[in-house]
Amino acid sequence: MPRKPSKRVQFLAWYSLTAPTRIEAAAEIAQWLKERMVDLGVSVDTVSARAKDLRSARGKLREKRYKHPKSELTDMIGARTVLLFDSEVTKVTTYLRSALDISEKHSRAAGEELELGEFGYRSVHLVAKFRGRTMQHYLRLGRPWVEVQVRSLLQHAWAAIGHDHLYKSALSFPDLLKRRFYAIAGGLELFDHEFDVIRARREESHKEWLEAFNARRRLGDKLDITAVTAMLEYLFPGSRWTEFPDGRPQLPAVEIALMKCLRKAGVETPRRVEAIASRKRYRKRIATYAAGIGSSPIAVSNFAKSVLVIAEERSSLLFGDYEELVADPRLREAVLL
Repeated sequence: MPRKPSKRVQFLAWYSLTAPTRIEAAAEIAQWLKERMVDLGVSVDTVSARAKDLRSARGKLREKRYKHPKSELTDMIGARTVLLFDSEVTKVTTYLRSALDISEKHSRAAGEELELGEFGYRSVHLVAKFRGRTMQHYLRLGRPWVEVQVRSLLQHAWAAIGHDHLYKSALSFPDLLKRRFYAIAGGLELFDHEFDVIRARREESHKEWLEAFNARRRLGDKLDITAVTAMLEYLFPGSRWTEFPDGRPQLPAVEIALMKCLRKAGVETPRRVEAIASRKRYRKRIATYAAGIGSSPIAVSNFAKSVLVIAEERSSLLFGDYEELVADPRLREAVLL
């Protein structure tokens, strides 16, 4: 009687057979993650997911000696979200913990075990099952465990270069060189912190402008993006900057275009914005746009209100070099009044 194949051999045969489905499931997971990152309003560098290939799966089984590989191999699919800022890692991780079924036994936050004076690999690894109501291929596989990594761009740089290709390589490095690896990791950790500090400057600047406007100061100063947001908040209390979650900013390129267009239209100071916003025609434009989106005028985003400021002065600019500012056809209708 022929000998029954081992569980390992049976699993690898199944793994090879289901590879196309696993690739499709990885695509479903990547799409789900991309959509959730948009909902969260975080600054994303990349979102990706890929299926572990047969060679990698064979090596993992050889290393771990799993008795039940279907349930014990927790990274048949690996997903990764790389964020621009370290401060947003916690926000994303907290959300994923609420949205997925997490295996606390297998999940970890690499770097938490480092001592006070140590630096090295840092990344959040969540081993999870997606609830996957719309993930047909993932459900067909029986909802396998997925390893989801969340890290900042600089943490990813260390993982991809310093950690994987140098520190974990097959080459043996002397201690002095390893110490240099740790110094690089420490520098990247410091840069992560400094980028977060610089990013926080936007909120601080907004508050400074708003305080000045409440005291009727700085009205003749040169506009920047936070002066625009603060002036419109001053004029329309309770109105958010954008319609994105938490009123988060537009993409930097869009806000740069907005500032250039305002200046070309001759709107260069907070006082000028205030004067334009007092016009009856400007208020009519806001009411028209509000009706188009089924909202009240006060709820119209301040970004849209700033575009309508330009419309009051030089609407032709919005249909020439700056069409990205009026991508919404309902906003275009208000501009054309």
